[in-house]
Amino acid sequence: MTQVSKRGFILGCASVAISSTVYAARPKLILTGDMGFVGSALLSTNVLGAYEIVKIDRKRGSHEDIMNIGEINRIADATVVHIAWNVINTDPSFFSIERQIESIQTTLRLLDMCQKAHAFIYASSHGVTGPSLTKQARDSNFVFQDGPGLPKGSSFANYYAAKVMMEELVAKWALDTGIPTSVVRVNYVPAPDKRTVEQTNDVGRLFGAALQNSARFAVIE
Repeated sequence: MTQVSKRGFILGCASVAISSTVYAARPKLILTGDMGFVGSALLSTNVLGAYEIVKIDRKRGSHEDIMNIGEINRIADATVVHIAWNVINTDPSFFSIERQIESIQTTLRLLDMCQKAHAFIYASSHGVTGPSLTKQARDSNFVFQDGPGLPKGSSFANYYAAKVMMEELVAKWALDTGIPTSVVRVNYVPAPDKRTVEQTNDVGRLFGAALQNSARFAVIE
């Protein structure tokens, strides 16, 4: 809040002080996936308290919500935090090849809308660096495979391979546009009723660091 004092004259009388309060507009932040595990954890922290938040989630409406968030002017000068991936993780096809490709296409369409964004933050997974991602998926170009005990075409490797590909595409987009961009590699975040304070705080720490990033591209983990 900024206090502004002005002086004026009323019909030739002595000057009087006119005091008014000017409220600085809060910076805008567009958040996708706010109803998911990571998004809800982030909102339960105070990290986004300084922002005017526009929440976008497929569960609020049609499947097309995220791809159609924009008239471009909704994104101009906003910080975009893209957490959404797939519809709901209880869907049997959550890890299917088709669902991963669909999520990649959604993210690419969102990036096309963000050419005038203030900053872009992409939620990846810490699993892209760990043993959860098979060597085959890491070393090949977006190779999908099945996992033991999972339906055919429904392996965690599909999910992590898609995240690896998206990290590379987001990095290229950042270098091409010059817009400050962060990839946040989030650790495992369970449902709210099973989430610990430490897990919630870790989400806040990661995204808080991303919001402070002014570099063209950074990976935060």
